[in-house]
Amino acid sequence: MMTIHVEPELLQDTWKPNHTHTVVCQRFGLDIDQLANDFRHRMFLEKRSDWDATFGRFINDFADQRDETTFSTYGPPPF
Repeated sequence: MMTIHVEPELLQDTWKPNHTHTVVCQRFGLDIDQLANDFRHRMFLEKRSDWDATFGRFINDFADQRDETTFSTYGPPPF
């Protein structure tokens, strides 16, 4: 079986939550725009291969009121 390797990259300015993220946030009663904005601020220096999956974990951590052990960058972007 062939494995495809995707190089981690910075979060693109054009990234936005997908439909599944919207549905999950609605189910939990969360403000997706606020979460996406917080996610962008926290992830400005991170490199990931799958930003949609990363945001999904971010939503779940927030909904479960867990500390973000997966996410190491905090604070506003340096610009």
